[in-house]
Amino acid sequence: MHKNIFCNHAKATPILFCVTALMMGGNSMKAADPEPATAVKASSFQPNQGNEPEMAVDGKGKTFWHSAWNPMAPLPQSLTIDYGKVKTMASLVYQPRPKGGNGTVTGFNIYVSADGNTFSKVVADASWPADAKRKFINFGPVEARFMKFEVTSGVGGLASAAEVFTMTDKLDAAPIDPQAGPPVIASSFQPDQNNEPEMAVDGDPATFWHSAWNPKAELPQSFTIDYGKLKPMASFVYQPRPKGGNGTVTGFDLSVSTDGKEFTKVVTGGSWPSDTRKKYVNFEPVQARFVKFDVTAGEGGFASASEVYTMPEKLDGIPPDMGRISVLSPAYGSEIKGRTTIKLVAPGLSKAAVTCWKKGEGFGSDATIGNITFDEKGKGSIDFPADEFQHGPLCVIISATGGDKEDRCCLQLYNQGGVSWNEGMPKDPPPAAAGMTLIFADDFNGPLSISSTDPKATYYDHKPPNGSQDFSEHRFTGFNEPGNPFLQVDTYLRIRADDGKKSSGLISSMKNDGTGVTAKAPCYFECRFIGSNATGAWPAFWLLSDYMSEWVKTKKLDGPCDEIDIIEAYGGDGNGSPNALDKYCVTPHAWNQPQEKKKDAMKQIRAGKGSAQMDHAPQVVSMKNIGIPSNWYQSMHIYAVKMTEADTIYYCDDIEIGRHSTLDLSKKAPFFFLINLATGGGWPVDLSRYGGIADMYVDYVRVYSGNPEDIQRAADAKK
Repeated sequence: MHKNIFCNHAKATPILFCVTALMMGGNSMKAADPEPATAVKASSFQPNQGNEPEMAVDGKGKTFWHSAWNPMAPLPQSLTIDYGKVKTMASLVYQPRPKGGNGTVTGFNIYVSADGNTFSKVVADASWPADAKRKFINFGPVEARFMKFEVTSGVGGLASAAEVFTMTDKLDAAPIDPQAGPPVIASSFQPDQNNEPEMAVDGDPATFWHSAWNPKAELPQSFTIDYGKLKPMASFVYQPRPKGGNGTVTGFDLSVSTDGKEFTKVVTGGSWPSDTRKKYVNFEPVQARFVKFDVTAGEGGFASASEVYTMPEKLDGIPPDMGRISVLSPAYGSEIKGRTTIKLVAPGLSKAAVTCWKKGEGFGSDATIGNITFDEKGKGSIDFPADEFQHGPLCVIISATGGDKEDRCCLQLYNQGGVSWNEGMPKDPPPAAAGMTLIFADDFNGPLSISSTDPKATYYDHKPPNGSQDFSEHRFTGFNEPGNPFLQVDTYLRIRADDGKKSSGLISSMKNDGTGVTAKAPCYFECRFIGSNATGAWPAFWLLSDYMSEWVKTKKLDGPCDEIDIIEAYGGDGNGSPNALDKYCVTPHAWNQPQEKKKDAMKQIRAGKGSAQMDHAPQVVSMKNIGIPSNWYQSMHIYAVKMTEADTIYYCDDIEIGRHSTLDLSKKAPFFFLINLATGGGWPVDLSRYGGIADMYVDYVRVYSGNPEDIQRAADAKK
């Protein structure tokens, strides 16, 4: 199981990203609104990825233009802005893409023109450091209508820009982003690692400040925010870095000041547990401009923070994030029955649409539950008629907007009522398994048979042997261990990733002693399940050729092995996440073998009808491309593969979604299956908005074979 890239440059949607000036109480100026561009063009951009040139002049720091990367357009690349009329230009402001990275401009020229035909160079061979901070350069002043920003060097040999605009005056400092948080300073941070203090006030929980580690800055370390004017303060909120770890604050003092010089301590000897949850502390209300957070104890002897801010009132609980939907009730992952009121809070957002996939003919339909208008406190509610929907796992999708902000929340619930719809194992075999014999089936309608140690159990609860190759950030945890991630719910197997228990789950049909369910070509494997779109959720159904028979004999794992990923899905929306929607990966691997056949197989998947048309990720397929309207976290689907000596064919709901020539080892080796809800896969993991949990519900799994040895072995097992 390996990370697969949907798009390294996915357009940010729900996550607010801001860049801050670094001058505490200084003279960093707030920019007057730049005149809007009437048109913009670029010499290159990557199509169909939300990185068009317009993104660099839309006033939103979370969207960005990016030069083409597939195929790669070599530098120089240019961005030309037409202001519609002649205006004064004396400086240019450049805001890099969120978090920096590929395309961050390090070398450039600037040209101006009155007519768009004849350009004069006003800045030649200039340079900036390769960081994520807002930058500027002065020139002129000149009178012009057009400005061309020519990028001559950039990170990764690419060009990108979140915002580019000219100003009528020369600047003394980069103008503050009007969406940015307050100026901040820290007593220590690690340079050139995107862990500057601004990262703790940028509104993005995926970024964070961290005290220096090379060389290590010993505690205590302080973090000071300047709000620019006196404001009421009565509580302080701290959000640890994603996934916790080094720097998570466990001890602190808090001080306030009106002038940034004389500080009064309002919290002494404060302490929090070392976990990933957002935290707060109350103190007596004061009027202050500055707040200083002194970290006296932290994991690893460091200090870090994803977000910190004050609130004007004492708190009774953790406040919701600005611009983000939080469900107050029912709880994420909970069971419901009958008419259920969904209560929400979404500060900074004004309205929301609520939908849920609903039973019906064919694939069913995306049903609108209704619309919500949030009150002045950002609260709202809607009644969900659960009895009108299918029994079992549901995903209620809440899409909210407000100004230039938008967010989407996928609320997983389990409907105890409702109407049964396509539940359970079908009586008939799947069309692709015609002529084969059913050799294994599990409808999960009896007690679960999962164990780390019992050879009579149906499933082993790690990747064999001994879990030595387990790969999830939330640890694959055994059925009989504390934190057991497996639960039978009616006739479903629920696998849960849980922050509190630090656990997730995998089942393997191959057990630790080398016995278990396997099938050789011609064979067919299928599984019906629904996944989770929580950030970092990684549901999968996949196959491995039998390497365990050799391991039992030699205790070595260096032999050839084929892996067939029937579905690898990646959860998470927004900047830095997969934004997968209806897309998932079907991937063949040929481990410890020549790679030519694998490369050919990937090309064949890319050429298929189900391909998502991503040259940089040919293994990505699109459900909508084969006529399936709901995606892998909206409703249940059947994911399957048929292997013959000639072809390996992938299916979704009995419709072919990809195929390739069967790999050499796959033509003769027996395969076992694995089903898991892991986290990570190279993507960020943050289950916090969903109560720290993500669920995968498995309806059934079936294995068919046309191989006489498999059929006989299955028959003998029944005797």
